[in-house]
Amino acid sequence: SSMLAALALEPELDPFGSPQQARSAQAAVLDEMVAAGDLSRAEADRAANQPLQLLSASMNWRTPDFAAYALQQIRSVLGPSILSRSGVRVISSLDHDLQQQAACAAESHAERLRGRPAGTVIPATDGTPCVSAALLPTLRPSDVGLDHQIEAWAVVVTDPQRGEILAASGPVGQPVPAGPVLSPFLYLTAFSRGSSPSAMVVDLGPPLEGAQGPVRMRTALAGLLPGPEATLLAGVGEDSLLRSLGQLGVQVVPGEDGELRSQQVDLFDLAKAYGILAADGRSRGLQLADGSIVPTIILRVEESDGVQLYDFEPSEQAIVSPQLAYLTVSVLSDEPARWLSLGSPNQLEIGRPAAALAGSSPGQETNWAIGFTPDRVVGALLSGSPLRE
Repeated sequence: SSMLAALALEPELDPFGSPQQARSAQAAVLDEMVAAGDLSRAEADRAANQPLQLLSASMNWRTPDFAAYALQQIRSVLGPSILSRSGVRVISSLDHDLQQQAACAAESHAERLRGRPAGTVIPATDGTPCVSAALLPTLRPSDVGLDHQIEAWAVVVTDPQRGEILAASGPVGQPVPAGPVLSPFLYLTAFSRGSSPSAMVVDLGPPLEGAQGPVRMRTALAGLLPGPEATLLAGVGEDSLLRSLGQLGVQVVPGEDGELRSQQVDLFDLAKAYGILAADGRSRGLQLADGSIVPTIILRVEESDGVQLYDFEPSEQAIVSPQLAYLTVSVLSDEPARWLSLGSPNQLEIGRPAAALAGSSPGQETNWAIGFTPDRVVGALLSGSPLRE
């Protein structure tokens, strides 16, 4: 009771987030009670030393990853004390049906790759049928019943025009080996220095090992050829690439071997960066105190009586010129050029123009797929240690 009395005065000093401060506040209440004659010192000491039986600090969120990011954004927008207030209503950008269907499709595909039957379908967490599983690619016969060592999956969907997160499940904020998903930004950096998709690069190596020889940058990027990528990185310089990624809001964790595809990035950062390309080089979303703009997850915050505490209005900032964004999107949307790496037909062809790429990290720890149109950015990954091809 003395702990609860202390929390009534300072709700932010909860025993989960601030256990020592909460104990100190409890002790101050007990001291006041002793001074008022309501308790003896022995009773107060016994109460202060009584172990607290705390329930779990975690909440039973239907969408825990989305909720964790939402709580983080609420604190950044309205301060940490807002979460201690009673009756606050938060309206998020989450599209509930999209969230459920994206998550159950990802989980169904992961279960199939863990060796379960090829037609395995996992229902959505709210109990609704996973109708989106019908859109999943058919496993190759050699993959059916084989455990591909899948440990985790993540998926995110954003609206790049308004800078809103529509769905997010799995460890979307956890850095993992980048594989090919940083390659477009290397070419974007080269384009900013005067190169073009029609410029020639050389894919060195024995032809029998897949080297293509002289190819256009368009072919090299769409095909995610590692040889031209290494040559281009040596010419552009890693520092220039990192500056470009920083401007796009991508935080890179260096890999052990220093190779571009071994660098670690998280799915949220990548969705934000590809969203800038989808929005003609402009970043839209929530502007933070440091001036940076990130996709929002909070649309509105209200008091219990409907009084608005916060209403989201997208901020906008030019990051990349529309011309450079167009060049990069043009290459990533070139279906025939993608056939070199993905074959024809492939699952990234959706019947209308869409930028897309897919590939694995060098050690096969992570498989990525990123796709976008002007209206949506979709990113997904599977991770393991290591994954089978």
